[in-house]
Amino acid sequence: KANYKDYILFYRLGDFYEMFNEDAMVASKELELTLTSRAGTPMCGVPHHSAEGYIKKLIDKGFKVAICEQTTDPALSKGLVERDIVRLVSAGTVIEASMLEDGSNNYISCIYVGENGTGMVFADISTGEVHAVEKANSKKTDEDIIAQFSQYTPVELLFNAEFLNRKQAYTFIRNRYGKCSAEQLSDEDFSIDDVSEITAQFGGTADEIGLAGKDNALRALCALLRYLYKAQRSGAKRFVKLNVHSSGEFMQLGLATRRNLELTSTMRSGEKKGSLLWVLDKTDTSMGRRKLRQCIEQPLTDTAAIIRRHDAVEALINNSAALYDIKTDLAKSMTL
Repeated sequence: KANYKDYILFYRLGDFYEMFNEDAMVASKELELTLTSRAGTPMCGVPHHSAEGYIKKLIDKGFKVAICEQTTDPALSKGLVERDIVRLVSAGTVIEASMLEDGSNNYISCIYVGENGTGMVFADISTGEVHAVEKANSKKTDEDIIAQFSQYTPVELLFNAEFLNRKQAYTFIRNRYGKCSAEQLSDEDFSIDDVSEITAQFGGTADEIGLAGKDNALRALCALLRYLYKAQRSGAKRFVKLNVHSSGEFMQLGLATRRNLELTSTMRSGEKKGSLLWVLDKTDTSMGRRKLRQCIEQPLTDTAAIIRRHDAVEALINNSAALYDIKTDLAKSMTL
């Protein structure tokens, strides 16, 4: 617990996860659990088979959870059973389908504000998507950060100390996205000393994966993956491709514009019903719903890319047999 002071510790004891001391007092209140005590130590617990639901409630309330499991068989252990932290769960490191919103991405973001530029990385550990962008610092840097944040709407934000000097962007994010947890990382976390090990996860060197000359985005990527290694013990292995985006690839839409256009939710209720996404959504799979949402939230600006997308749609419309086969195959993967 001393190593994870900012986390609520779920400590495995038999068929239960127990919480102690301050963790127990917080969890009993937030989860409406009975608070008991043993030898003067406050404690409460939840059955291990239903722990997922309780963890989700804590994550939704802005808490982070450290899961401590038995690492040796009690029947074979002499004396105390060995235990260790096997996973750290936060808003951006959730992978369980029951804890995720169907049809939406669950992005965790990392921002590195450097001397000459700002690097931003957005990753969804549940789908394996990673997006990176770098912007040269200018009078519009705060606006650029806000625009990127509005585009991906991450649930968790990691940043370096210099980001705090971007008061407009930081204040906007904290005020408009109150549910987005934020954490400042150390300068060491943004080191690129072992960059080859990290970029190798994406199939090559920094130059080969599209980050040549983008050291700020590279530092953000390194920090994010180190954070995920710590949380998941195998975080980056879920990622297979890094998407490096250039400036102007997508239309920049501010939060107010997105709300007024009611792209994915209505202004009055904040619900999907009645929005543009609701009108267009005829998808059958979770990945289809996520892709449609991305297309709406990130409008293309490149004419050639728009034409390619139109050509792809036209090809399927003109080939009903191929369209049927694709829909049939996709129906077999409804949960992806």
